[in-house]
Amino acid sequence: MTPRVCYAVTYSSGVDPRHDAVAQDVAALAARTDGAIIRIAPPDPLLRIIRERWYGYAQLPALARACDLIHIFNPRLFYFPALAFLKKPIVYSVVGGVRADALRFTPAHFRNVSRILVSNARDARTLGEAGYERVHVIHPGINLSGFEPSPAPPAAPGQPFKLVCASAPWNESQFKIKGIDALIAAAEALPNLQLTFLWRGVMAAVMEQRIARSAAAKRITFINAQADVAAHLRNAHAAVLVSDQTEAIKPYPHSLMESLACARPVLISQQIPLSEDVAAHGCGVVVDGASAGAVREGIARLMAGYASYAAGAAAFPLQPFSRERWVGEHLNVYGELDGRRKTKDGK
Repeated sequence: MTPRVCYAVTYSSGVDPRHDAVAQDVAALAARTDGAIIRIAPPDPLLRIIRERWYGYAQLPALARACDLIHIFNPRLFYFPALAFLKKPIVYSVVGGVRADALRFTPAHFRNVSRILVSNARDARTLGEAGYERVHVIHPGINLSGFEPSPAPPAAPGQPFKLVCASAPWNESQFKIKGIDALIAAAEALPNLQLTFLWRGVMAAVMEQRIARSAAAKRITFINAQADVAAHLRNAHAAVLVSDQTEAIKPYPHSLMESLACARPVLISQQIPLSEDVAAHGCGVVVDGASAGAVREGIARLMAGYASYAAGAAAFPLQPFSRERWVGEHLNVYGELDGRRKTKDGK
């Protein structure tokens, strides 16, 4: 029997599961465990007032009574003191990347966490070298139905080169962190570059102002509505997602995986773990960080070697990213921990 799981999440209450990868992941697991999704962060207007360390206290009664096991989803490995009051097995998914110099807490803070889940070997190594135990890798599982390979559009010197970016910022600082400003600057420097940004409502007015001020405004398409992502990728040469902060981005961003499923190469920062797969399979260009110079140079390399990168994308192995396998591995973790709980309680 599958244990009842409470999913403790910290993402914004305004998140639309249709557009947010983490919300989709949580919903997929909750559907298989009859699970409750409980937001432990305060209401959005109070986020600047209530510090992160206070998250979860108000939800302790619900977390304690509604389930057999608690699964926390958070972008980084942050210690919530409220965890100390929970006597049930705790699984902690780090949904952003892990950076050694950003680990603010010691392994001792997580002594009552039964499993720390990460999506890749790089993050597991980083945590292991820092002394963390009970770290478990579950490689990503992404629903790629509807994303089918198609022939890449022609790419010739001086002809329009179309890039799609489908990972929008949550706040103004992320325009720099996620390379949005760098992409707009690249369009100003590369006269044949055309950009399409697929947005999710948040910070839309700020983005519109940035585009209006840009000399490349006529070559930038901004779509702040429900969009057919697969259709936009088929019409594009490549997808892009860069960041200078590992923890700000999912290690295997859905938008880039969808691009590869459509046989479109990607431009990605080496700070994002997927970049190791991209380099190994020659299916895109890897840059360091999200500066305007790095992004501009990366796009130029992508244009110059496009035929080779497109061939690498068409051959990229997607089988290891099965959604059903991903769900099954989580259920196995739940089952193991619930079995230990029952043995301990003498049930």
